[in-house]
Amino acid sequence: MRHIFLALLLLFASMSAACQFVYDFVVINATEQPIEITYRIGGTNDEPLAETGRPAVLAASEVSSGEWRELSLTQYVLDKEKRTVKVSIPTGTALRIYQGRESEPRSATDFIIKEVSIRGANGELVLKGDQVYKSFIAVPKPFFSFGPSTLMTLTYK
Repeated sequence: MRHIFLALLLLFASMSAACQFVYDFVVINATEQPIEITYRIGGTNDEPLAETGRPAVLAASEVSSGEWRELSLTQYVLDKEKRTVKVSIPTGTALRIYQGRESEPRSATDFIIKEVSIRGANGELVLKGDQVYKSFIAVPKPFFSFGPSTLMTLTYK
């Protein structure tokens, strides 16, 4: 029995050490009208989307499923010079603006998204610097899931 416990403990420890979490930062349209989202990407890469991943969408009710559909080049506007992406999404839709593959950013200075602007029927919301990172809320995982929350949402109401 002791050997089984030790083997399970080693297996769990090696699995935990090998896990790499994916963090999704998502804007949700919870209004009755379409919204326009513009976000500015930091960094120095010539291809800004190489740092964030292409924008992707799914129904807001399915946001925990992780079944994202990447947008085609005709569904968003990328300004490489300004490092901005502009996307319009319908009501009840979630837009993934960043998918981080290493670890959760610990502060606004570590966060690759430097500015977010959301325009809709309820006015304009502009977030810059610390406001951007701090405006995303971690969605709790079910209790049987291991690791930190990896879904961060910003809901426009």
